[in-house]
Amino acid sequence: MMDEKTRKLNDLRELILAKAEAERGYSLNNAKKEAHEWLEEQNSRLEQTIKGIIMDAKKRSEEIRRREIMSAEREQERERLRLQNSLLADSINRLEAALDNIRSRNDFLDIMTGIILEGIGSMPPVSRVYIRLSDSDKHIGEKLAERLNKMNSDVESVFDTSPAPITGGAWLKSGDGKWQSQLDWGVKASEMADTLAERLLLAL
Repeated sequence: MMDEKTRKLNDLRELILAKAEAERGYSLNNAKKEAHEWLEEQNSRLEQTIKGIIMDAKKRSEEIRRREIMSAEREQERERLRLQNSLLADSINRLEAALDNIRSRNDFLDIMTGIILEGIGSMPPVSRVYIRLSDSDKHIGEKLAERLNKMNSDVESVFDTSPAPITGGAWLKSGDGKWQSQLDWGVKASEMADTLAERLLLAL
């Protein structure tokens, strides 16, 4: 009787152990499956996070690059304008210096005569013109007026001995004071500034 009970108890124990083993295997497989699913989900989230970080980094990099390019272009344009202005000022100074050196030429009187005749021609019809020269050129004033009167008898040229505040060239004023013509080197150089600027723009 006891053997039968013992056998039944043993069978029951084996059944319980088998069931427990089966349940443990199910739980283990289930846990593995859940862990795998969780891991895949975390990997997917991580991948999305990495993609987002990379996209944001690329966007920020592009913005920085664009700002740097714009900044470089603005600086390049400022530098180009600074260079242009510097070259333009230097060119005008060189032109004025070249004009100023005209007085050392043998045909200086001829050049001044032609310049003044051109200035008189730009005025409305006048009967008399007063001529003012720089202090450096006043010694040729009378001779210049004499030559002008011989070449253009319709207009009386009169040398005004008061020096003009110029480095070279001449200032003209009609006898009635209504018309003036500035033919000094500074004016001539300024008139050529636009031409110089256009050429510099093409060169730079």
